[in-house]
Amino acid sequence: FSDQRISKPLPKVVDNYIKVVTLVGFVVITLGTVTTGSGPHSGDEIAERFNLDLRVIAWLHADTVLFFIGLVIGLLVITKLNSESNHVYKTTRTLFVICLLQGFIGYVQWFTDLPWVLVSFHVLGAVITWIAISNLALFSSNPVLKRLK
Repeated sequence: FSDQRISKPLPKVVDNYIKVVTLVGFVVITLGTVTTGSGPHSGDEIAERFNLDLRVIAWLHADTVLFFIGLVIGLLVITKLNSESNHVYKTTRTLFVICLLQGFIGYVQWFTDLPWVLVSFHVLGAVITWIAISNLALFSSNPVLKRLK
């Protein structure tokens, strides 16, 4: 991940798009947590699962992921066309690759009846995905994030 930040402000469209990608990414991670909490690997054998239909919540999570990936692709296009956003483009490209790998693991685990090893890798991938989203968010003009830079 890059530790270089842009000294001058990003174009407003890029800045706002980063905020939307960050927010939707948070929703994706949250729904993924709810999905895991509804499934067979949400804790030990006596742990209570969320009382949600696993199939429905997994579909909702997957649909939100597809929307998120569409937003990431949009950010890739916008930052590629804007020469002032080269660092954002590179960070977004990294996020995109992570999302593709994470999505692959997610679909394989679903269609192989949720083996615990793949679920564990998917949870690890969620952590890596959130790190990538957070790294992207640091480019934003959000005043709270500016204090972290």
